[in-house]
Amino acid sequence: MNYKRLLVTDADNTLWETDEVFAAAQLDLLQRVEEDYGVSVPNNDRLKFVREFDQALASRHPEGLKYPVHQLVRSIVSAIQNGDAELAINDALQRESPDPKAEAIANTFVARVLNVIPTLRLGVAKTVPALAQNQIRVVVLTEGNAERCERLLDHHGLRHSVFAVQAEKKTIETYAVLRSRYGGSDRPVMVGDQIDRDIEISKLAGYTTVHFPGGFNPVWTLNRQVVPDYAITSYDQIEPILGVATTADPRKRAARRGRN
Repeated sequence: MNYKRLLVTDADNTLWETDEVFAAAQLDLLQRVEEDYGVSVPNNDRLKFVREFDQALASRHPEGLKYPVHQLVRSIVSAIQNGDAELAINDALQRESPDPKAEAIANTFVARVLNVIPTLRLGVAKTVPALAQNQIRVVVLTEGNAERCERLLDHHGLRHSVFAVQAEKKTIETYAVLRSRYGGSDRPVMVGDQIDRDIEISKLAGYTTVHFPGGFNPVWTLNRQVVPDYAITSYDQIEPILGVATTADPRKRAARRGRN
């Protein structure tokens, strides 16, 4: 097939609703912490409570959101027992090995996140096959688990519409390599939910950027002054951006934000 254009798409919280899976797993983790350590969380918003520790750890750990989950368990337990969240987070980051209970809770969390099937986001089910049929080369770029991504694409019947799955850190060099390897003469397009990893970096690499906001925004992105070329509320709104005859409701139009 002679492809007309390259679309690079994020996976988690762009193709499917990963945040729902993480929210359920984080609440389950908190319940297991209370049961196994005999503590009680003094907070009505339990998800917010967990995510404050999650974001604090991710913002300080070299691996970001890929920090070891046992550190989340230990920081929560320590904060409840000692009443000092800041000290608890620092202690958890410095702890080299988890205790058996923390490790068991962390393993359950990871298994749940990897094995639960998230639902597709609005417009994805029809749009990805339509793009492939219209000679758009669709490449999935994820910083998550490659096998999980492949499995989810298969489960949702999308794998045959995706040309390739690339699992690696999102850098300017990564986007440049994808453009060189898979792109044609036209400017490639990147669509994703994260304003930093998906939009800011791909924009620097010369992509047309499409922001598809999801339910989760890391704290370090909230004040980022990045303007995408387009913002969409449904995945099918990307079709006219790529020059594809749209199958979307004509009232659904991508909002152009302007270029910097």
